[in-house]
Formats: sequence, structure tokens, C-alpha cells
Amino acid sequence: MLTIERMFGMMGCMLATDVEPVCGFDNAVLGNVGLTERFRELELEVRRVEAEMASVIVEGQRRGVYG
Repeated sequence: MLTIERMFGMMGCMLATDVEPVCGFDNAVLGNVGLTERFRELELEVRRVEAEMASVIVEGQRRGVYG
């Protein structure tokens, strides 16, 4: 099991998540090209989620909703 920690700058808190290691990193099924492509896909997903989080935070602030 691998623990991923990510700092959320706007919220000033850390999220630690346990994840299962991706199978196939050490075999030919997911070679360097596949691994690079997967990294790119995940980075785009991170950016999408961060953009959505920012818009939700801004809308929450606009409405005066605090959680």
C-alpha cells in the first residue's frame, strides 16, 4: 500500500490517501510510453479537479457558505 499526500494550497490542509500500487509498472504491458501517457492523463485529471474545486470555493464564498 502506498500513501499519497497532496497539499491543497487554498485550503491550507494536507490530504493523505492510501492507494493500491498500479500493477504492471515492471512489465512490458505498461512500458515507458504507456506509463508516460498514464501520467499525462492523471495530471490532466488533477488539473480538472483543482479547477472545479477553485470554482466551488469561489461560489461558496460568494454565497457565504462555509463548511
